[in-house]
Amino acid sequence: MAIFSAPGRCGLVGNPSDIYGGAVISCSTRERAYAALEPAESGLTVEVTGESESVGTPEELIVRGNHCDVAAAVIQFLLACGRSDPPEEQEFLRSLACGHLHEAVAFQAERWAFSLRVWTELPMQAGLGGSSTLLSATLGALLHHFGVELNRYQMAEVTRLVEARYMRVACGYQDAYMSAFGYLNYMEFRGKERLAQTADEPLAAVEPLCLDLHEMPIMLAHTGVTRLSQSVHIPIRQRWEQGEKQVVEGMARLRELATLAKKALLANGWERLGDLMSENHEIVRGLGGSAESNERLIKAARDAGAWSAKLAGAGGGGTIVVLHPDRPRMMKALREAGAQRFLFPTQSPGLRQEGATIG
Repeated sequence: MAIFSAPGRCGLVGNPSDIYGGAVISCSTRERAYAALEPAESGLTVEVTGESESVGTPEELIVRGNHCDVAAAVIQFLLACGRSDPPEEQEFLRSLACGHLHEAVAFQAERWAFSLRVWTELPMQAGLGGSSTLLSATLGALLHHFGVELNRYQMAEVTRLVEARYMRVACGYQDAYMSAFGYLNYMEFRGKERLAQTADEPLAAVEPLCLDLHEMPIMLAHTGVTRLSQSVHIPIRQRWEQGEKQVVEGMARLRELATLAKKALLANGWERLGDLMSENHEIVRGLGGSAESNERLIKAARDAGAWSAKLAGAGGGGTIVVLHPDRPRMMKALREAGAQRFLFPTQSPGLRQEGATIG
């Protein structure tokens, strides 16, 4: 049995400008998603976060709008690689030096028999990169099964490709890159604002921010409200494409905030970082990205003395990130305001193979 895992992520500053060619500082979560694959005599059985499907051939497993879509999307992508279809997608993969995916899948038809189980420690649809994390772990397990190794940039790009084209999710690049790289990073997405993933599109620039800290003064509070991130992203993206000044200028400023936040982080300037996080939130809130459940927790955090509190992801529910050194005090205030769960960002590794006893 092979087990792979990938971390969730928390957008500290700059999000969601990764959808607009911007820059983001993001930290991994302690919580991870896992995928365990075991070869079988025949047929495929997949179980994703409690939902399962069994089929005779991989072609029968298709995206249907349920949790098993994670496995179905990865499998349909690999089948397309085996067929060298569609041409523009294969050209993109060759530009990543991933042309060997075709040979690995096309000539190992006998390996399409296995049991795949996928699960997560993250709350679902919570603005923590959950779908990318599940896809990354699943891709890791399946590529290992077919004897394929990809570097972290290749894994990030392939994960985002599968999510956007096979799961048909409107998404940026932050989540896919963080699931592959992990830790704490300053990431630039210049030249990727078209979201096209064509052969001429550049890779993101990933700069690890190696802070020598046992524990960062950061925590996450989940509102308990679930939502699809694209329900927030799509309307704002449409306004940006139409050239709406508030959106265009707002996304440009978010990029600047991420650049300024890098300096604050490296100097352990937490109050300065808090100011930048707060400005980030006011921009996104002004564009309609927040919701009552987010604002209630953010107000409670600020009233309790937080240096800052803002959306950790797309907004519209999901999770907030709070900057404050006293976790017990902050947890008490947020629990009284309705927080359903607490998580703690940490500098944990990206996609990795685990021991055979996990899960």
